[in-house]
Amino acid sequence: MTDSTTTNEPSPEAEPPPVSRLTRIRNSVGRHSKSAMVVGITTAVLSLAGTYVLENFEKWTESPPPPCPGPGCDNKSANSTPKNEPCGATKVHTFRAPDPNPVELEIRYSPRCQAAWGRILNGEPGDGVKIDSNRGGAQQATISVNKDIYTDMVFVGKDAFRLTVCATPDSSPDEGKPWSEYCANATEKTFAT
Repeated sequence: MTDSTTTNEPSPEAEPPPVSRLTRIRNSVGRHSKSAMVVGITTAVLSLAGTYVLENFEKWTESPPPPCPGPGCDNKSANSTPKNEPCGATKVHTFRAPDPNPVELEIRYSPRCQAAWGRILNGEPGDGVKIDSNRGGAQQATISVNKDIYTDMVFVGKDAFRLTVCATPDSSPDEGKPWSEYCANATEKTFAT
C-alpha cells in the first residue's frame, strides 16, 4: 500500500510564487519613500540650522559693546545703568539766563562714569534741552509732561572735555514763549571743585 499524503508546502527546489507587477511597484515605492522622507527631513533641519547660523553669525563674532562706566554710557540714561554701576551726578552746575527766562539749565557730570548730561527745569511741555560734547556725543530731550527732563548721557572721558548745553523753548507757533534759546558751556575745570 502506498501512502499518498499530499502536502501543501512547497518543496525546497520549487520557485517562489510569482509576484504581481503591482506588488513589485508597491514594494519599490515603499523602500524609496522612506529614503526620500529621511532626505527631506535632513534637508529641512540643515536649512533651518544654516539660516540660523547665517542670521546670527555677525552677532556672535562682533566685539561686545564698551562698558559703562566709560564709552558704553553714551546714549544711556543715567538712571538705567546697572545697580552696581550707578551713574548719578556727583557734580552739578546750574545756569539761569536773565529774566524773563523762566527755565534753569543744569549740566550734570559723573566722573565715575566719565559721562555728562543736560537737564531743563521749570519748563513747559515742548521745551527742550540738548547737550553736545567735543568728543562727538550729542543728545536732546523734550518735555512731554511735568516741568523738567534729562537728556541721555554723552561720553566725555577722563581727560579734557568741553560741553555745550542749551535750553530751547517750544517752537510751536501758538505757544508764543517769552524767552529764547540760551546755552551754557562747561569743561572738566568747571567740575574740578
